[in-house]
Amino acid sequence: MGRIAFTLIIILIPCIIHSADNLSTRLKELTKKAREIESTYLSEEKRLRSIDEEIPKIQNRMGRVKANIQEKQEQIAALDAQIDAYEADLNGLRDKMRHQWILLYKSASLDMVTVYYGHEKYSGYINAIIRHHVKLLEEYQRLRTGLRYTRKKVNDVTLLMEKDLSELQGTVKMLEKEHSKKQRLVSSLRSKSLAYQDEIENLLKEIQKREKERKEREKRERAKRERERREREKKDRLKKEKQGREQEPIVASGGFFQSRGRLPWPVRGKVIRGFGSFTVQGVLQRSQGIDIEAQEGAPVRSIYQGTVVYADWMGKYGNTIILDHGDGFYSIYGHLQDLTKSLGQSVSSQDIIARVGQSGSVLKPMLHFEIRFRQKAQDPYLWLGRE
Repeated sequence: MGRIAFTLIIILIPCIIHSADNLSTRLKELTKKAREIESTYLSEEKRLRSIDEEIPKIQNRMGRVKANIQEKQEQIAALDAQIDAYEADLNGLRDKMRHQWILLYKSASLDMVTVYYGHEKYSGYINAIIRHHVKLLEEYQRLRTGLRYTRKKVNDVTLLMEKDLSELQGTVKMLEKEHSKKQRLVSSLRSKSLAYQDEIENLLKEIQKREKERKEREKRERAKRERERREREKKDRLKKEKQGREQEPIVASGGFFQSRGRLPWPVRGKVIRGFGSFTVQGVLQRSQGIDIEAQEGAPVRSIYQGTVVYADWMGKYGNTIILDHGDGFYSIYGHLQDLTKSLGQSVSSQDIIARVGQSGSVLKPMLHFEIRFRQKAQDPYLWLGRE
């Protein structure tokens, strides 16, 4: 809310700056600094939101890496169990073969084995048993070697994932540190904005005071001229009465206020944000006008006759025009592409003053439109006619 109020003060500065030349230089300097603070604030706030979005993504990735590490560790444990099983089978097979040969030896059956081995009928059987045991030993040995190789590969992948996890954890710590730094910077910029706001408000009060004094002097001078005019006209009263029909017609009073609810729309399009409160990422904000999405380059027209009191770049609103309609009423047109009117020009109702664009902090063509009465924002829906 403080930043929005600060922006509103900057918007209305050009409306009264001409009335106090001795203070205008200082006010212009403050306005320039305020715009710089506003631009820096928006940039840092954007980076802060980016960090807020980036940290959860990395944390999610860390979760997936941890799950993969856990899975690989379970695979390693399973492989270790299989290797242990094959080691046990190998040892059991060796013990079994050794035990069989010991039995043959102890039972003095070696001579019989020699006899059987030399006999054509039994030699094939004994050779087959020996080959079977040798093949089992070779198969177990091959499987054990393969499992150890696979375990090494899985272990290498696990180490790489643990390294990746460590790097991700380092990135998160770095981002959290930068996030804290950005938060302090944004807080500092907000404090500076408030300080500029206080100083600008004091200058505005002084300018408004002098403007009021100037208007009172002009009012007294006009009253004096009016008395002199009436005295001159008194001498020609009879002639004036005869020429009564030639007098200027009386202009209907009310002006801008009397047009409430009947003013023309500044552009044809779709209202994508209304007047009043809204939230952005859970933060409550307030719109001082309405945003109308329209075709880029579409003509933007004045809603009432008046004078251009501002036609320049204005922070997040980009190219902006402000019209003074008198009696304290102003209309504001932002995010413009081209400005067809310049400072000090008079405009009539429905004059083309600019073209729809997407300057400032928007991503698509639109018009930001406001109506104000003595710095207080009005709901445009209550003033514009029903299309």
